[in-house]
Amino acid sequence: MAKHKIQFNWGTIIALLVSFAALITTIYEANILKSQQQAMVWPYFEVGPTYNGEGFGFRAKNSGTGPAIITSVEVLHNGEPIGSFMELLRDVSPKDSVVNLYNYNYQSLNNTVFPPGEERMVFFMKWSPLNRMLEQRVGEIDIKVEYKSVLDDYWTYTLSTGEHVQERFQSSKEFFTSD
Repeated sequence: MAKHKIQFNWGTIIALLVSFAALITTIYEANILKSQQQAMVWPYFEVGPTYNGEGFGFRAKNSGTGPAIITSVEVLHNGEPIGSFMELLRDVSPKDSVVNLYNYNYQSLNNTVFPPGEERMVFFMKWSPLNRMLEQRVGEIDIKVEYKSVLDDYWTYTLSTGEHVQERFQSSKEFFTSD
């Protein structure tokens, strides 16, 4: 019976080890580049109440480094979804009150893009006796917004908690500006 002796070619073994190390380094660097790319286009979208001498409203802002693409908006009044700005006004206004639409400005958030650093007034109500009463009821309103980055990373912002959660959200009743 002949014995076979295994011979090691140290040059080949070293070349394999160097190749394996290069592969691991490439994977690690690719992960770093992906993280840097995500950070460069990361949106941070918020909506909140604002007040001044002319009236009060809600302002939306993207404080992130990339555009915020709004994909879903839900407005709740006392936990119930509202479908439009006019429906919201009817719900929060005292019975038998006349709503003067010239005292209100509003624009839709749905399917809009907020560039980095952009801030917009989305609802604004000029001071009037009725609007001062409505302002007292702002705490009954909650807003939930789903937004995404250009890399399709999704977040949900909730006004009442101030939380940004990295998850998908689809409103049970999309909020639009008109009936």
